[in-house]
Amino acid sequence: MSIDNKKAWKELITALALVLDLQEDLNYYHAWRVAVISTLLAEEILPEQKSDIFIAGLLHDVGAMSLPNHMTRYPSTSEQILHPIIRSHTIIGAQIVSDFPGFEKVPSLILDHHEYWNGHGYPRAKKGKEIVAGAQLIRAADTFDIIFQTHPEKTLSEILNDMNELVNKEFNKPIFSSLKNIMIDGNLFHDLVDAQKLPDLLFKLRDGISVSGIDDGTDIVGTSLDMFGQIIDSKHAYTAGHSKRVSQNSLLVAISMNLPHDEITRIKWAGLVHDIGKVAIPPAVLDKASELSEDEYALLRKHTIYTEEILETVSCMKELVPIAAAHHERFDGNGYHHKLKGEEIPLGARILSVADAFDSMTSLRGYRDAGLIPLAIDEIKNAAKSQFDPDVVEAAIPIFENM
Repeated sequence: MSIDNKKAWKELITALALVLDLQEDLNYYHAWRVAVISTLLAEEILPEQKSDIFIAGLLHDVGAMSLPNHMTRYPSTSEQILHPIIRSHTIIGAQIVSDFPGFEKVPSLILDHHEYWNGHGYPRAKKGKEIVAGAQLIRAADTFDIIFQTHPEKTLSEILNDMNELVNKEFNKPIFSSLKNIMIDGNLFHDLVDAQKLPDLLFKLRDGISVSGIDDGTDIVGTSLDMFGQIIDSKHAYTAGHSKRVSQNSLLVAISMNLPHDEITRIKWAGLVHDIGKVAIPPAVLDKASELSEDEYALLRKHTIYTEEILETVSCMKELVPIAAAHHERFDGNGYHHKLKGEEIPLGARILSVADAFDSMTSLRGYRDAGLIPLAIDEIKNAAKSQFDPDVVEAAIPIFENM
């Protein structure tokens, strides 16, 4: 597969930011707005850090994926510092992005983006110029959007008045002055809050950032999707490592079936993101120990639709869509969400279906229980021809028996 690595990486990071802001049928677009505002500030104040600030703005809340509600639902600092996930999300986020090629400053920008100019922020209570300069731009952009998200009825003037009260508390006066200047210039505010116009703003800035450290030999898609898998699994308390295991097991089954190299790669990648749509499902549904209600189950089933929609936004991922989004189709046609049957279901999806079921039946709280493997194998054998493709089951069983 021929892929433009730099273009693919930019698209993948943009899609990941979109994923972070999905909750049920809502998209908060918080990360996109913070990226736009902080990057425009960087053009005036720190032009040499524009690319790093754009990436950090997109992913500033990546460490908060496991929160039960969106980060903007916790607007007050007093509330944030009492929540252990929020208190540590800057540290977790910095760790997640630490392996990004060519963007060495991004982790420190994410780490410091909740530090306050007066020293009353977190996680390390830095003060003034002790704070990484670019992180203050993200802080101001973050605050602007949180005020808007919390009070969507407020005008631009009212939001700026609220922010003026935070000068020399959260951020310094020069940053606020620059923010005010860019906001009152033209139609920026109206375009920011318009979900139809926001993508054009973001993509224009994205196209202008430089991507160093990424060349044709970099496995940027594999690296990015592996990170996607980790973030997806962190949403659900009981699925640590699930995406990685489904990907690995699907890879082994695909190899045993002598599939072409490119098809094996697509299956491997699809395994890493097959549950990406679950980020839009409330944790109360994902983590429910008792049986789901009819409405809750209908909501859970939507995750394959969300998976399809998310992957469609990335040009190099379009080939994965039929595989990843169809992993809950059944061989007998009674699955979801397109009710495909038999060989209408892509072979990669039929492989993912078996690997996904096996891991779900054998893993408890992110760890495989070897005692459950024989039971899972029996269930999979019994479901051949109904839930699963019998040829895939035949190829998979010897692999599962040797785990």
